[in-house]
Amino acid sequence: MTSPGSSILSQISALTGAQAPGKTGNAEKAKEQAREFESVFLSTVLAQMFSTLEEGSGPLGAQGAGGETWRSFLTDEYAKEIAASGGVGLSDQIMREIISLQEQTS
Repeated sequence: MTSPGSSILSQISALTGAQAPGKTGNAEKAKEQAREFESVFLSTVLAQMFSTLEEGSGPLGAQGAGGETWRSFLTDEYAKEIAASGGVGLSDQIMREIISLQEQTS
């Protein structure tokens, strides 16, 4: 019996190019992939949050030179730092799903 999230995780992995560790893969690889997925998710959330800022507000506002470009770099770095410092708990669940999928294929 498969868990409800396993098919979704497989679809997301296929879209992003991420692969579940092989049958002899290790937990560190699964943990890194889960952290990377959480970072991408958080980057999307932060991008939506920053898109609600008023025009020209802050040093990276739309009126600044390349504000939109720099804002995307900033949100990516924020997301990486949040994920690296423990994230929002998403990576733990994803790692369990990756390991579960790994065990099902062995």
